[in-house]
Amino acid sequence: MIESIQFDARIGASIATSFSLLIKLLKTDGIHKKHGYNTSEILEALGQPPANIAEIISSVNEWECLKNTEMTTADEMGNYPNPEPKFLSRFLEIWASAKEGKIKGGITSKSGKITLEFKNPYYQEIKESAHCSIVLDATSTTEYVATRFNVNPKEIYWVSSPASDLSNITIQPVDMGCKVGKERSGDLVSRLNGYRDQAPIDEKFIEYKDHAREGDLCHFSDARGSNLIEGSKVLNIFGIPRPNIGAKLSEYIALTGRLVKLEDEDEGFTRFYKDECLSMLIQEFGRLCANRYTEEQFLIRVWDNEDLSELRDFVCHVFLILSAPSKAVVSDAGCTKGE
Repeated sequence: MIESIQFDARIGASIATSFSLLIKLLKTDGIHKKHGYNTSEILEALGQPPANIAEIISSVNEWECLKNTEMTTADEMGNYPNPEPKFLSRFLEIWASAKEGKIKGGITSKSGKITLEFKNPYYQEIKESAHCSIVLDATSTTEYVATRFNVNPKEIYWVSSPASDLSNITIQPVDMGCKVGKERSGDLVSRLNGYRDQAPIDEKFIEYKDHAREGDLCHFSDARGSNLIEGSKVLNIFGIPRPNIGAKLSEYIALTGRLVKLEDEDEGFTRFYKDECLSMLIQEFGRLCANRYTEEQFLIRVWDNEDLSELRDFVCHVFLILSAPSKAVVSDAGCTKGE
């Protein structure tokens, strides 16, 4: 049996100019731009969708039967791999929805690859059909869960078990005067290595994978569940775990339907991103399993410039030093604060 699908080339021609501009952007700058392009930058490059965008989407929906998972930049022969099924129509739907004011998803590109993020209606339908939904997470906040489930925070009934007594943990921020991330200046690398090279052998470290040494735990991959450093008395965390902010912005846009720009410093996204970072940081604190050694004392140093005062809302009974670190702790790392 033969099945026939037609696609009107005249309809496709109306989006050709916009897509040629986007492809040119990705081919020239997209591969080299450090953090890639976010949703608002890509939509700006595309410009306004054509008046017949709904007709185009309808035709594309009928025409699509493509296979691969991502649309990438051209290979050496100038060929473009096919995107996954429905990729193009979903891309067009996001573009069209931006004009309507309620965006249907996020778009990011990095290293020449375009990624789309959008709500999965399956999970939304399950939530709406259930009498109630139970979410289990040790370190999330009400606001963070509300954003993910698209509900009012006041609709969430928060239940928690009695907090463990963690008074045997001292958390000491070490202000490096800058964020400590994956990408670091030579001076910052030198300062951090200055401390590492003279640190007692029994001190443990959590690092970004690109800078980790043998025996270190790594941000993200080891934040939950690892017991490799259980019982260690001193833990140094170099930089708080910060996921790619452009990818998280795309996720936030898909969850909320709001087109937010990084430069806007949107309060909702700032809260969403910070809650996730602090949540992962607290998971890293748990790698010491200090609650199993109540007679022992533990020290956690966080080497960054992040304000950790909000940790009081996440972790009960932890002793948090908010003053600048002493010279004795960080002099070999090149810090002058606290002298």
